[in-house]
Amino acid sequence: MKLLKTILLSTLITILFISCSTSEEVKKQENNKLIQKTKKKKIKDSRYKNNPLVASYDVNKDGNADMWKIYKEIKTNNDQTKKILSRREIDLNFDGKINYYKFYSDKGNIKKEYIDLDLNGVIDTIRYYEKNLIVKEENFNKNPVNKDLTINTKIKPVKRYLYANQKLSRILIDRSNNGILDEYLFFRKNKLIQIGFDNDDDGKIDTRVRIKKKEPSKKTKDNNKNDKK
Repeated sequence: MKLLKTILLSTLITILFISCSTSEEVKKQENNKLIQKTKKKKIKDSRYKNNPLVASYDVNKDGNADMWKIYKEIKTNNDQTKKILSRREIDLNFDGKINYYKFYSDKGNIKKEYIDLDLNGVIDTIRYYEKNLIVKEENFNKNPVNKDLTINTKIKPVKRYLYANQKLSRILIDRSNNGILDEYLFFRKNKLIQIGFDNDDDGKIDTRVRIKKKEPSKKTKDNNKNDKK
């Protein structure tokens, strides 16, 4: 169920990004009718109003902003000011609450994502990236994000996914919900190969269980197949 929610949400986010990108391409290529329509129809943005560093989009065409690009100004080597994309925000179910944040470095690489998988207005998942590749995902029972969008380190994850080369390598689970990850699932080529347990919450594995490979069933020759019944 968790995987299905993640896939569905990722698909929805991709569709919204494509919609946004397509709109921008059309604006650049067709510079007449679409731009005039866009200028005539104002988007109501109660979140950022007339902030010059924010671009607002109305994906479902109800007149209200539901997707935002937030920019920031940096100084170049020539001591000039340049606007760069800092983050994206999306209201995925159009209820006025942000369900998705995507943060970028000054070089344009993805740094992290905040995701509300249940679409209830509360962030429950954080993903971390290096060189645009996901390296860690954490799930929470409480909102781990402060109002200023920094991470509240006092809120501990109940599950942590670790990746190597975009492939799942480990899952750490808090079995007793005490803030300590005490169950370790190890993967190789996306297959579970070992489970470890920290029985005394000291951060070290005390018990290991190796997952045996399933041997392919051997076909046996039926010597009686030609016998009459």
